[in-house]
Amino acid sequence: VAWTQFTGGEESSNAQILFARSFDCGLTWSAPQTISGPALTNQGAQIAIDPNTGTVYVVWRVFAAGNTPDELMYAVSTNGGRTFSKPAVITAISPFDQGTTGVSFRTNAYPSIAVDNTGRIYVAWSQRGPNNTDARIQIVAGAAATSAGGATVNWTAPVAVDPNPNNRGHQIMPVLAFSAGKLTVAWYDLRDDDLLFVYTPISGAQYSTVLQNDGGAPDYPQFGPYIQDPTGPNYSPDARRQTLDVRAAQTTPASFPTFFSSVQVSSYAFGSLPGSSAIQQLQVNPPNLPMFQTGTVPFFGDYVDIAGPTFISNHNGTWRYNNQPSDPDFTHIVWTDNRDVIAPADGHWDDYVPPTYGTSTTSLYDPTQQRPLCSTGNSGQTGDRNQNIYTAEVSPGLTLSAPGNSKPLGTVPGTSQLLQRAFPIIVANTTAQTRSYQLTIPSQPTGGTASLLQTSLLTQITVQVPPLSTTSRTVFATSTNANAEIVVNAIETTNGVTTPESASVTLNSDPSNPAPSNGTLASSENYTPTISNPNIGNPNIGNPNIGNPNIGNPNIGNPNIGNPNIGNPNIGNQNTSNLDVANPNIGNPNIGNADLSNATISDGTWTVTNTGDTSSAYTVNLFGQNPPAGVKLQLILYGNYNTPIAQGCTLSLQANFVPIANITNVTFATLSSILQPAATNPTAPAITLAPGQSALITVRAYDFNTKNNPPQALLDYNPITQTSPIVVAQAANTGTTQPPITLTILTKTLPPATLTGSYGSQTLQATGGSGNYTWSFAGTAPAGVTLQGNVLSWTSAQNATPGTLSFTVQVSDAAGHTAQQPFSLVVNPPPVISPASLQPATQGVSYSQALSVTGGTAPFGPWTIAAGSSLPNWLNLNGATGALSGTPPIAGTFSFTVQITDANGVNASQAYSLLVNPSGVAIGTTSLPSGAYNAPYQPFTLSANSGTPPYTWSLGPGGVLPVGMTLNSSSGTISG
Repeated sequence: VAWTQFTGGEESSNAQILFARSFDCGLTWSAPQTISGPALTNQGAQIAIDPNTGTVYVVWRVFAAGNTPDELMYAVSTNGGRTFSKPAVITAISPFDQGTTGVSFRTNAYPSIAVDNTGRIYVAWSQRGPNNTDARIQIVAGAAATSAGGATVNWTAPVAVDPNPNNRGHQIMPVLAFSAGKLTVAWYDLRDDDLLFVYTPISGAQYSTVLQNDGGAPDYPQFGPYIQDPTGPNYSPDARRQTLDVRAAQTTPASFPTFFSSVQVSSYAFGSLPGSSAIQQLQVNPPNLPMFQTGTVPFFGDYVDIAGPTFISNHNGTWRYNNQPSDPDFTHIVWTDNRDVIAPADGHWDDYVPPTYGTSTTSLYDPTQQRPLCSTGNSGQTGDRNQNIYTAEVSPGLTLSAPGNSKPLGTVPGTSQLLQRAFPIIVANTTAQTRSYQLTIPSQPTGGTASLLQTSLLTQITVQVPPLSTTSRTVFATSTNANAEIVVNAIETTNGVTTPESASVTLNSDPSNPAPSNGTLASSENYTPTISNPNIGNPNIGNPNIGNPNIGNPNIGNPNIGNPNIGNPNIGNQNTSNLDVANPNIGNPNIGNADLSNATISDGTWTVTNTGDTSSAYTVNLFGQNPPAGVKLQLILYGNYNTPIAQGCTLSLQANFVPIANITNVTFATLSSILQPAATNPTAPAITLAPGQSALITVRAYDFNTKNNPPQALLDYNPITQTSPIVVAQAANTGTTQPPITLTILTKTLPPATLTGSYGSQTLQATGGSGNYTWSFAGTAPAGVTLQGNVLSWTSAQNATPGTLSFTVQVSDAAGHTAQQPFSLVVNPPPVISPASLQPATQGVSYSQALSVTGGTAPFGPWTIAAGSSLPNWLNLNGATGALSGTPPIAGTFSFTVQITDANGVNASQAYSLLVNPSGVAIGTTSLPSGAYNAPYQPFTLSANSGTPPYTWSLGPGGVLPVGMTLNSSSGTISG
């Protein structure tokens, strides 16, 4: 360990670098030795060790004083830290330093160091540009030091990691790590300090992102020599502030490293702000919030760091450095973050009030102090100290992992039978495209097998993983060697990929691991899952993720994306617990679907839990009914973790959702397919859960037939009534042959009933669980609805009316697990035949009349003539369509009764009398009333005999009416 020791007073202190070492994991330490030189102020010591030789390197910063310039120094020990070389200069620097003020945080240009797999050393720092311009991360490299060479290092000239020549913004506080053959540098970056991301849905279930200016009017230059906010006695809670992000860049080992383009590591929740339909970034990271020294100064600390796995095990149980390109690559970056800080409502940072928790009135950290009481008047001051540490993984395009990677094999205690273990394997695709991978078990363990199938040997399968998603498969292993090591390899097989990604994971890699603390695992494994009852939700809700992570809609904001402009121009974090959060993964915008703005979205969400005793992989099947035209489905699997958040005076938990899989081409399973092994289905969605761990399953319906109309969307397709996830463990519990399945009611809908009619008994079906089922109503059943075992019946109650009866049925298994299914029983009115009377026919003229039925329940039986009634021999009734047709040969009136029966046996009948008029037409009027000269003629309507109305009137050949007189052709009225 190396540190700075200060001696003397604050104004005249001497700061030297001391070093000590320990050979017993820190239990005891050697006497400290000073390794710095005569410079007055030495700080920021960092240590790195050569993985090949054990050479120890220590670097630090010398602060300018007198004739001593700002410099980076180093010292080398080639004997494990017993002695060090004389300190030497790496390079003089122009450091980015700033002190603590009321509007800026303290930071100094300290070095960071890493050593690669060849022994080459790298040192990085933040350096101002010429003429005190923006800071950039600089790096130097040096060949490995040797004792023969006097333990000195020849350093290259500094180069910029990310020159970013055409953009402004400081780069500060770099950190270095070398792991899996890659050198990674991360830092705080201010290039986008006045920009916010705006998201637009595109094809492929993703969003496009565009940086837009936040629209604020800053009180100070956008970029200056320091990272500081404007001054003011009471800083407005929503005023413009400096904001920063975390970025990273990688390279392979080289004397003059050239880095790939940097990427932004930090990401934020996004959604829609109140009053805006734009989907945008909702949070920022402003470093200068005055939370410290009783609310007077900001402090960001030196809290940015980076690390990859330092060691991995060899096959013989020893360990080595994780520094080869083929080694596991799981580099993590951690940093200080103020995104969760909510500015005080009145702008006074010195009036902090903690939220109420429990019944104690004393401080959680110092029980001797009374805690200020929170009330309505000061509840706006509870969120302004919520500074947190965030982390993000920097990984390659493919990662392979095994959460339960150490399980003793061998035999079942007291027998010679080999104990089969199940090891879940997670395959993660971190790219933005669908990828295919081949999983292979290259060798078999001693005296046993390692297979991707439980019942037979299968050592190679293919899986297809959607963008930014994972899937899981299972390795089934037996061996006479309790510590047998098993390797699983993965290589990309996506068509058109010229440089495939590859990864590997080793099971039982450390033979020194102790036996499981759970004694039952010595002889058996249990993988039983359970699933909760679903919640329905629409994205336009408040408080989407507070308190209870299993809520109606945890992960979609306002889908109205018509306005591309940023909704709020002020940079200041709001309480996102009260916003419509757009995505279950904070900052991952790739859980989406195209054309969100043109659809109404409905979510059904279930929680699945591993109630077994070991980590297990589970296949997620979707059972249900295909949606109608215009409705698309999406399946989202995600986990969550809870973080505390202040809501007024209440300390609540906010759920943070982490996507596991995003399935946009949803297909439904059949009862015969749900027990098919996942190993034989490359596209089967699957998740891995530790014992007691839960994940959320959301079925999202996009209804393009309606826009912003949730009630209608649920009528078109309700995810929780028309679908159910069936979760199947990929391994059968020890001693059984069938994998455990979540208890699920398979019956999704009931046929409609008809008022006054009989209703056939409906047999409800379920699957999964264990033992016998017990059926019941969850709540009160409507009048007339009964349940005997799994048989549901309905009888029309007295004075019943048509409508919809809503109720929920639940089933319980022998283990006490329950599943529920909401039902809506539609009760239709009795059928009625239309029309009530028939149009008359005409003798000798072809006749047709269409009959129809309203009410009742389809399908209907054939149209028939009632008993005791008959059609005239010239008239036909189409039994399928209800059409009457024929040509009457004679005039007269013909009576008959038509009937039809609906699906529930309810009959409708209608008696008709069909009038057939004689053929031809005769005018019944023989004379007209007289008229007066130059006087209006009283309108007179002519009459006709026989024939079939309606009639068309006209003048006969040569007929002429007096001037001013007319004949209405439709009514036969003479007027004028």
